[in-house]
Amino acid sequence: MSYRFEEEKRYRKRRCYKCNRPIEIGEFIIRNRSLSKKRLIQLWENSHIEFYCCLCYNRLKKERKLKKQREQLNEIEKKAIDIIEKRLKFKLNIIPVMKCNSLGFMIEKGNITGLSLYMCDLMKIPEEINYLKFLKNLNLSWNHIEELPEFIFSLSSLKILDLIGNNLKSISPSIHKLENLEELDLSFNNLRSIPNTVTDLKSLKVLNIIHNKLLEIPEPFQELQRKAIKILI
Repeated sequence: MSYRFEEEKRYRKRRCYKCNRPIEIGEFIIRNRSLSKKRLIQLWENSHIEFYCCLCYNRLKKERKLKKQREQLNEIEKKAIDIIEKRLKFKLNIIPVMKCNSLGFMIEKGNITGLSLYMCDLMKIPEEINYLKFLKNLNLSWNHIEELPEFIFSLSSLKILDLIGNNLKSISPSIHKLENLEELDLSFNNLRSIPNTVTDLKSLKVLNIIHNKLLEIPEPFQELQRKAIKILI
């Protein structure tokens, strides 16, 4: 964005300390309206002070905000994420919104409510996920997971469970324990059957099971259809 002020040419020429993009004094003044123009010009002309452009400044503010959010997590969740990152051998970003190809975790009101480990070459689900008790959205899509450990069914706040593109051959009858689950994506796996207990998922709205190895239409599906649940098969 370009700003034009009278006698602008007499002011010191500036470039962003981070990216070296030219900065105009008008941009600096607009961004710091809480200070007087006289004070801003004094700062601008000071050769010992460096400045960020709008893009770099906003990026820096966002990074500091996310770092603060991470630091404010309770010790159990913080430790769980730390261990998961050590297993993955890379840091997870804090993400504002969960998408199908997100990689990272989401924080709401000081707790982790979303975790996406999309395409992380996982053979097993990290057991530390069990400590994320406020988790509402869990994305484990496009990994190599062959079974769901029992601790997954203790995540009582879970609303969305995305397991698309794994190597699941069966689902435990314990799936019914996820009473708040609204969306369950089991597509692109190796499932041959679905447990009858899936009908006990009281909050279920969407069940995706396309591209599996089902030998026949599972019995529970008739009951699910009567409950007006959207089934993709």
